[in-house]
Amino acid sequence: MWFCGVMIGIAEQGYSVLLLTLFFLEVCLTGFVPYTVKFLNFILLLWMYVYYCFEYKWNFSGLSLDKRLDFFESNWEFFAGFGSPCVLAIFFFSPLVSYGVMAILFPMLMHIKQNGEVKN
Repeated sequence: MWFCGVMIGIAEQGYSVLLLTLFFLEVCLTGFVPYTVKFLNFILLLWMYVYYCFEYKWNFSGLSLDKRLDFFESNWEFFAGFGSPCVLAIFFFSPLVSYGVMAILFPMLMHIKQNGEVKN
């Protein structure tokens, strides 16, 4: 019976990798379109960074993928605000400076969100 749980975990991780890969391609493609899609690129990029940040804790706590996605979809405004400092650095600084700011902000945001729990 434990074999089923392992297979479900592997399938969820595979689906999560596929989902995040497609989302990353979406973010990259919107980055190439000038002017009108920059706002969409900003929003998608900040959601991607925030999902990466929270996924560490969600995986560690054993939260299923459907609950993670439901929580993310129902609280998209919170996640947009939470990820905006990282993405603002990318949009307004040179690549070298923005990577440095990201290297400081990402662990700090992970530390801040440690008290945030998802209700089962």
